[in-house]
Amino acid sequence: MSPRETEIITHLATGQNPSAVADLLKIDEAAVKEHIKSVLRKLKTRTARSPSDRPVSK
Repeated sequence: MSPRETEIITHLATGQNPSAVADLLKIDEAAVKEHIKSVLRKLKTRTARSPSDRPVSK
């Protein structure tokens, strides 16, 4: 992950929403959402749900 992606994910992990992160970092909310999408692509997932939240298939 890029330093910016790490920064954004760290803020989101503390419970801040994308709008609050954008305000804090003085960037557009759309940019925050693009960084989130980029991270999800790198993790090869389509949702931000934690792997531990996913049902276990048998």
